[in-house]
Amino acid sequence: MVKLSIKNFGPITSGFKPNDGFFDIKQCSVFIGPQGSGKSCVVKLISLFSWLEKNLVADSLDEKIESKDFVKKIFDYHGIADYINNETKIKYKGNVYDFTLAGEVLKAAKKKHAYVRPKVLYIPADRSFCTAIKNPGKITGLPENTFEFLLDFTDAELGLKEKLFYIPINGFCFSYDEKGKQAFLIDEKKNYINISYASSGILSVLPLTLTTAYYSGFLSVKPITESIDQVIKKRNEALDQLSKIQLVLDNLEVIDKNVPESKILQQYKVLNSLGNELKNLEKTVKTSQSILSKDINSRLINIVEEPEQNLFPEAQADVLYYLLQCMNSGSVLGGRNSLVISTHSPYVIEALNNSIYAKRLVDSGKSIDGLLETNELVSYDDVAAYKLSDGIIETIKDDEIKQIDASYLDSCSERIRTLYSKLEDIEFSDE
Repeated sequence: MVKLSIKNFGPITSGFKPNDGFFDIKQCSVFIGPQGSGKSCVVKLISLFSWLEKNLVADSLDEKIESKDFVKKIFDYHGIADYINNETKIKYKGNVYDFTLAGEVLKAAKKKHAYVRPKVLYIPADRSFCTAIKNPGKITGLPENTFEFLLDFTDAELGLKEKLFYIPINGFCFSYDEKGKQAFLIDEKKNYINISYASSGILSVLPLTLTTAYYSGFLSVKPITESIDQVIKKRNEALDQLSKIQLVLDNLEVIDKNVPESKILQQYKVLNSLGNELKNLEKTVKTSQSILSKDINSRLINIVEEPEQNLFPEAQADVLYYLLQCMNSGSVLGGRNSLVISTHSPYVIEALNNSIYAKRLVDSGKSIDGLLETNELVSYDDVAAYKLSDGIIETIKDDEIKQIDASYLDSCSERIRTLYSKLEDIEFSDE
């Protein structure tokens, strides 16, 4: 399991206090808190170290990570280099590498753990403009992480190949004309609408959901090259042949004194032949698995800032459920996708609690037909949820009721309601 510890980095000072400062990053991780509390810092660090681990495993870095210039470069990518100071201490425990940042000094320690290469997708809050860009390669001046997402979104558009993408709100479909570089919405009445005239909610949710679906493997169109496809096909054929050989071996007669010598020799020949074939097939599988784990993205780490942006509360819940569908879809090679969210929205948290609750009911044998789909559910044990405020990171999971404690966000509503009550008291007072 991935773990992270942060101290004295931007608005985060004390960080997480239990477990020697380490908090878990699980399949679904959520961070809440007011503006400037450090939510974006946390999710950007998860993106940064996931990317760094991936490139170290692939041996694709030209620079030494100990270099201060390299440290500044990768932190500048997310606009957080200025948060590093002499007291900064960040530790990241990954699948293959552990990283430690002390001041400006970054170190890595390699571990012998299994690794499935991810696509690290960072979806920034300033994503709405992406639908209006026709020539992303010519755009300059954007933050690097935003520009990278723009390219990812463009790849997702091109991956549609004139097919329709169903946006999970308001019954709209999206279509992209590659030749004319035109993007269209199609409403329930089959009317074509230029994407430029779409609502702010659509402009926010389209890049989010289309790109997530594309890279998670949730769309039938998958980002996979022909050469990669051949590797996968070769691996799957070898695995299939292995299972057939094993079936033959399982059905060979046990050799005993009652079996004729000619049949014994025949069985030895079969065993010898199958043994050699097994060795060759196992080598093929091992080689292809090595290629796939090192050079091919086999899962998605989906990091989303403010999925609720510009959306009505009901639509916020619909988008959360869609992100969970993509998370649960697996990917091209069956890797386990993950989802990391920063949010201000109580509706996102409530929707996530619904998915957790429904999963518990299903696991206990109860039916939830017509309420939520199976692929919209998530286990409580696979969720991490944290609140950031005053430089501190705290878990907001309630292990007793197996839910996320939303009281912190509810307290904000309570403050507004209390003010209203005081105004009422003034209106109806006797004075």
